[in-house]
Amino acid sequence: MKLDKIFVFMLLCAVVGFMSCDSMNDLHLKYLETGEKIYAAKVDSVSPGPGNKRIEMEVYIYAQRIDRLRFYWNAGADSLDFAINNQTGVFRFMIENLSEREYLFEIVSFDKFGNRSLPYEVSSLAYGENYQDYLVNRRINSISIQDGAAVIEWLGLTEDAVFTTLYYKDSQNRDREIVIPATESTTTIDDYKAGSEFRYITAYRPAVNSPDLFETEETIDVFPQEVIED
Repeated sequence: MKLDKIFVFMLLCAVVGFMSCDSMNDLHLKYLETGEKIYAAKVDSVSPGPGNKRIEMEVYIYAQRIDRLRFYWNAGADSLDFAINNQTGVFRFMIENLSEREYLFEIVSFDKFGNRSLPYEVSSLAYGENYQDYLVNRRINSISIQDGAAVIEWLGLTEDAVFTTLYYKDSQNRDREIVIPATESTTTIDDYKAGSEFRYITAYRPAVNSPDLFETEETIDVFPQEVIED
């Protein structure tokens, strides 16, 4: 009787062992049948340039295994593909027709076999009318005549300002135009028409790598009359 119980116990252990082996094999077979997941290479880095209702993507790629890129935004509702053709280097792509707000982009790479990479995420702003309405034209502190030249003294720097374009007439009534860097505090105009109007506009760039400039409304001012010395 005791031997019968031992035999039954050993038989049960064997059955359980076989069932465990089958379960383990099933687990392994699932992966063996589907194969190992292969990912395409990711981009190395992305530098977004915020523009006027658009964003320029500067993409760095060092792996020579990327056939194309796909940019997703609006939680994947919108996307755009760009060809890379297994090249390496720095690539620039423009995402157009955006509303003025912040965006989160997912960049996915595809290799020539259709394998996709893990996503690379980057965020950026797109600017527009609201930003432009906020901009102010550079202000003039004073205009004087020194040694026959008109001297314009500007007030301090304005954030994001790049340059001011000034339009005026010279002493021969010809149209003239000068570009004044935002860092310039004093502008001297040697040949100008005394008492005539001039106008100027200031250009802004919201970021160093922005593809677009935004201009203010123009301001009109007047050159002083020449001082005649006795």
